[in-house]
Amino acid sequence: MSREILQILIHFGLNLNYTIKEEACSLMLAALQKGHKELFVSLIDIITSDAGLDPNVQSYNVRTREMTALHLLVVSNDYAMMSKFLDFKKVWRMGPLEMGLKDGRGRNPCDLAIENGFQ
Repeated sequence: MSREILQILIHFGLNLNYTIKEEACSLMLAALQKGHKELFVSLIDIITSDAGLDPNVQSYNVRTREMTALHLLVVSNDYAMMSKFLDFKKVWRMGPLEMGLKDGRGRNPCDLAIENGFQ
C-alpha cells in the first residue's frame, strides 16, 4: 500500500483501529504480524494526531493472544522498528502508550523481553 493511498484513506475517514475480522486485529497489528514493515512505518510516519491511532490496541487471534504492537515488536527482536514506534508520540491521541499492558498469557512487553533473553 503506497503512502499516498494510505493518506487518502485516512483523509476520507479510515478507522485505523478497526478490527479486521479474519485476522482479529487492527491494520497496525496486521502489518506487524505479516511482516509488512513498510506499511507499519507508513502508519506511524504519516498519521497526524487527528487520525487517532491507538498504540494499545490488542489483537484477538489465537496466535498473538491480546498482544499490542509493543509486544509484537519485542517478540520480533527488531530494535529499529521498536525504537521508531516508541519515539513516535504524535499519533497517540487515543491515550498514552501502556508499557505494562498484559497479553492473554499475563505477560507485559518487559516479561517478553526477559523470556527472549534481552538484558
